[in-house]
Parts: sequence; C-alpha cells; structure tokens
Amino acid sequence: MTHGKPMKADYQSFKRAAATSLLGLGLQLAMGLVLLIYGVVRHDQAAQNGACYVLLGIAVWLILAVVFDQHRRERIEALEADALAQAGARESSVFGQQADEMRVAAKRLAWMHKVLVPVVSLMLAAALFGLGWWRFGIGKALFDNDIYRKTIADAAEKGVVHDHGWLIAIGLGLAFTGFVFARYVSGMAKQPVWANLKAGAAQAVGAAVVGLALAVGSFVESLGQNVIARALPAAIPIFMMVMSGEIVLNFLLGVYRPRTPGEIPRPALDSRILGFIAAPDRLAESIGGALNYQFGFDVTGSWFYQLLSKSVTALVLMGLVVIWGLTCVTSRVSASGSEKTSAKGSSCLRAPTSSCPGRWSGSSDSMLRQSARSCWAGRHRRQGWSAIRRARSRFSGPTITAFRRSSSRFVPRPTPRRAPTAGVPGATSLWSPRRCRCISS
Repeated sequence: MTHGKPMKADYQSFKRAAATSLLGLGLQLAMGLVLLIYGVVRHDQAAQNGACYVLLGIAVWLILAVVFDQHRRERIEALEADALAQAGARESSVFGQQADEMRVAAKRLAWMHKVLVPVVSLMLAAALFGLGWWRFGIGKALFDNDIYRKTIADAAEKGVVHDHGWLIAIGLGLAFTGFVFARYVSGMAKQPVWANLKAGAAQAVGAAVVGLALAVGSFVESLGQNVIARALPAAIPIFMMVMSGEIVLNFLLGVYRPRTPGEIPRPALDSRILGFIAAPDRLAESIGGALNYQFGFDVTGSWFYQLLSKSVTALVLMGLVVIWGLTCVTSRVSASGSEKTSAKGSSCLRAPTSSCPGRWSGSSDSMLRQSARSCWAGRHRRQGWSAIRRARSRFSGPTITAFRRSSSRFVPRPTPRRAPTAGVPGATSLWSPRRCRCISS
C-alpha cells in the first residue's frame, strides 16, 4: 500500500480515515480513563498528570474525525455536481449558474481548514500549558524525598497501598497499545489522502511514552530507588508545556508557509517531535538523505548500509545484553596481591569459622570476619588452617595464639593468656600479610 500508486481521494478513502479517527478517539479515551481511575484511587500524582495529557489528546482525534467526514461529504457533493454538469445542455446551463451556490460542503471544508482547525489547535495549546503549569506546581514539591515518603505514609494511613505491580502492568499496557496503534496509523498516513492522521499517531505515541515512563519509574522504585518516581510528577507537566509550545510554533510557521492550490494543510496540532517516535523510519530516511548530501553519492543504496539498517535492532539489543552481562562480573584482590575474577553472588572467600569456632577478638564481629576472609584468601588459606591445627594441638584451653608470617608460611607464637586486649590491634589488622590473630576454643 505504501509503495504503490497514491490512493485516490474519493469519499471511500475519507470514510475509512474518519472511522480510524473514531477508533483512535475510543482508544485514547480508554487509556486516559484507566490512568485517571488509578491515579485517583491510589493517590498517584504522576498517573493523574499522565491522565490529563492523554485525555487532552481526545480533541485531536475528534477534530480529525470531523474534518475527514467533511472531506467525505465534499467528495459526494463533487460527484453530484459532476453528474449534473454531464446532463443535457439545457440542464447544464440552468445548474451552471448556481454551481458555486450548490458547493456548500466545499465551503464548509475550507472554513474548517482556515478557522476551525487553527482555533482548536490554539485552544489545545492553552489547555496543555494551563494544566501543565497547574500540575507542575503540585508535582515539583514531591521531588523532595521526605515529602514524597510522607505522602506515601499518609496514603497508607488512609488504607491506600502503594502497589507497584498494578502501575507497571497499566504502564506497559498503555505503552504497547499506544505504540502499536501509532505505527498502524503512521503507516496509513504515508498516503497523501491520509496525511493528517500523523497528528493522531503522535497523540497515541504520546500516551505510550507516558505509560512507559510510569512503568519504568514504578519498577525502579520497587528495586529501592525512587528518583524516577519522584521526578515524574513534575516531568510530565513539563512535557505537556513543551508540547504546547510546539503547537504554537507550528501555528506561526504554518501562517507563512506557501501552499499549492488544492493542497490539504497540515494542522498545527500535529507534533513533529512525537511523529519521529511514531514513525522512526522517517528519522532514518532523514539521516540517510543527510549522508547522501554530505558524501555526494547514494550512501543509503550501498550493501553495507542496507545490511546495517536491517540488523541495527538486533545489534543494539545484543550490545545491551553484553553490557548487562559485564555488570555481573567483579574483580577482587586477595591477600597475596593476586587479582581474582568472580561472578556476583559467588563466594570465593570463606570465613574460617569451620576450623576456628571461637569468635574473633575486637569490637565488631562482622568486620573481623570480613578481615579473616582476606587473611586466609589465596595460597595462604591452606597454610593458615594447618598452622591453626598445630597451635591447637600444642596449646590447650582458651589460649590466644598469634601467627607471624615467615617467608611463605605462618609460624605460631604463644602470647600471654590473660591479655585479652593485646589481641585487639592484631585482630583489627587481619588483612595485613604480616600477622593475624584469633581466639581458639
């Protein structure tokens, strides 16, 4: 459909575009209501802000449905006028004088493109900026961690549970539905007859972006980091104000843009920024055109560019998997100075509690046990165990035994029995290759 001949601008084509616009209106309304209900029930400011943006997109689908339906009426009227013009000479002369007066639908369509669509665009820009400014004043206070946690605690006292699972599911559902429908509509918009459907595709992909942001923020918060969740109540209103500014800019540029006779004007509410997300192939075409102009030959027609364009998604995913895999590998340095590489979660250093059941001397058992792991790491582990066994066989009772390293092994040296504090400095330096102390039972 996209690579064949341009579709004929008949009333059937505009009827299908109007039906698609009504379908988009229904999906936009459903996505916005789901977000609004969740935000009100769970007292989630980010979800409420997202619902405001998604619900405002209904105006775009509604104006598209009205305009495309008027195009359909204008085409039917044109067919009737042509049928009357092909009648007899007497009838054609009679109706020829009133031809301009009979084209009521055409005049109404011209009025819509000249007045109605720009006015609705400016009203939408004002609504986006007003709601964005109002919600930003509420959401910026939640960026403070104490205020954010206090808000969650107050909601919990009222019986409202801050559930991450529901928000992740709703966000991913919105992202999938919005992006798939936006890709479908943007594919239709490649036909010149349906070009204005790009505005609806931008609204659908905007809802998908909001849903994905909410899902990512809730997922990261479930892992213990609430930075994204605290930023979303203020970030979504900023996004709304940016979209408002783009509509105003499109309106000003459209006033001075030259048009050919019979060309359907592009509405100001069509977001070019979100259009690149809805149709990323257009961004690739723009980059390819810039490369061709820069190098002076058809770079996009080469075999390497074609192969890269087909495999870029797989290469990016593979690169992300490799980067994630590298984060699972850590490097540790043992007491002998040798570097060891192990996976996260594996235990290559063991605590010597199996052979030395007595507790380590010092103020913190956990710190001393960690130091013991370093003391017996590497090639000194086996020699350390043998030295402990020899010391325990030589001395009986709770004897404080110190081990001093001589060349490549530990040599036992007895210390006074009633000197519990004498072992503390040595115990706190168990990581040192010079000596280490323990209390044997």
